[in-house]
Amino acid sequence: HSRREIEKEFGSSGPFNIEVSLQLYNDKGIPTGGLEKLVIETAPLSLMPLSVHHFLQMVSKKLWDGLAFVHRDIHSHVMQATPLDVKTGSRAIDRFEHAGLTKLAFSEYSTDYPHLAYTVGFSGRPGGPDFYINTIDNSQAHGPFEQHGEVDDGESCFGTVVQGRDVLDRILELDSKAQSIKVVEISSMKILDSK
Repeated sequence: HSRREIEKEFGSSGPFNIEVSLQLYNDKGIPTGGLEKLVIETAPLSLMPLSVHHFLQMVSKKLWDGLAFVHRDIHSHVMQATPLDVKTGSRAIDRFEHAGLTKLAFSEYSTDYPHLAYTVGFSGRPGGPDFYINTIDNSQAHGPFEQHGEVDDGESCFGTVVQGRDVLDRILELDSKAQSIKVVEISSMKILDSK
């Protein structure tokens, strides 16, 4: 169902490339130069149709523009996008609620698309709206597991950073004095021509 909707709504069955423009700030809140860019390529629709569709809708509605990427410390295993307005410091979950794009309808996980370094996943189960970029191989931490006789499906992994990994590596090395939390603004996200 999501696959047909994606083809109708976005004119292709992908994979899709999403350009993410980031503004980095120093510890005084002053921009450190021009915009940095990275590109996320979505997973094949045959593996992750619901998650890819959800993400494409968020991007096309510009829900992430002006919000934050947060990295908690140099040992953190992810860099997480969260509905926090960088300029005002206020939560911006309402824009996702108004668009009907908060959580996924259900957890979607494929062992063929694990949480390797530089892959992108939705936070939580079923996941969303927060998403993250894995800074290390998190296949065990975010993949399926069994606990108390029940199997947890794992968090949705729906894309891979294919350009701009050097930008992410630099962000992880930034100095910050606010409890070692590094904030980066998602200036904009846009869908590039699909393959």
